[in-house]
Amino acid sequence: MPGAGRGLRSLYGLDPRTRACIEAGRSLTAADYIFMTRRWAKLIAQADARLASGEVLVLPTVPIMAPPIAAMAEPAAFQRVNGLLSRRPQIANLPDLPATSLPLPVPPGRIDADSLARPGPVAAAVERSLGP
Repeated sequence: MPGAGRGLRSLYGLDPRTRACIEAGRSLTAADYIFMTRRWAKLIAQADARLASGEVLVLPTVPIMAPPIAAMAEPAAFQRVNGLLSRRPQIANLPDLPATSLPLPVPPGRIDADSLARPGPVAAAVERSLGP
């Protein structure tokens, strides 16, 4: 398998949906990869510049409560819910921002907020304020 020794050695046993996402990457050309890597570097630089003054972004962790696994049996339902649940974490992941989840006791369940900041004193102060 290409890439063996650098991470995942086999797709055997993976959830079929996860496997499909990984296999979709096979169609990526070297030119596409280089283009996306350069765009990613620009996005990180823009996030760095935007948050350089020590700003912190605070936003809901996810827009909905996660549904029961049984409700995700149909591929269309899974894709819709997966898109909703993964879009907010991508806001932090793509520009390489560390995030700290802050639990908020809001009925009828628990909703979390993410605190996003560049690594440094502001991010450290947010983590310290959460206590042990």
